[in-house]
Amino acid sequence: AASSSKAVRAQAHAAAMTRKNRRVEIQRRAKEAREDAVAFQKAVIAKGDELAALIEPEEQRLLKLRDAWDAEQERIKREAAEAEAKRKQAHENLIALIRDHVNKAAGCSSAEIEAAIDDVVGVITDERWFEEYAPVASRAKAETLDKLRAMKAEAEAREAEQARIKAEQEAEAARLAAEREE
Repeated sequence: AASSSKAVRAQAHAAAMTRKNRRVEIQRRAKEAREDAVAFQKAVIAKGDELAALIEPEEQRLLKLRDAWDAEQERIKREAAEAEAKRKQAHENLIALIRDHVNKAAGCSSAEIEAAIDDVVGVITDERWFEEYAPVASRAKAETLDKLRAMKAEAEAREAEQARIKAEQEAEAARLAAEREE
């Protein structure tokens, strides 16, 4: 029984050593394969970097061209928007000037208001001058003229009342002077 167990042990040992040798060989080959793979990987990375280094300067040059074009288009758009805003503001300022005749005429004589009316009548509000603002300008002109004409009528009435009062005062002064002479 002892020798049979010795034989079993020797058989187990031999089988274990065969497997160990296979395992060590597999690990050695796996390590070699890994080393080959790492070397291949490093070679692929190096080649990729080399090829990318050839392409990148042209890529950067093209991106600069693109960015310069984009910046120029943005500048053109911005300048066009600014010019459009100035154009619209100019029309709105002119319309405000038409309307401002009412404020300037406040408290003026009928003759001064008549001069303001003449100024406003002379304003051309067609599309040649006011483009799409022509209807707004025409309405501002008409409303301003209406207000100025009403202001002129009030001024004339005020001036007539002042003339009547002055005439009464002069007549009274003349009557008093005549009474004194008598």
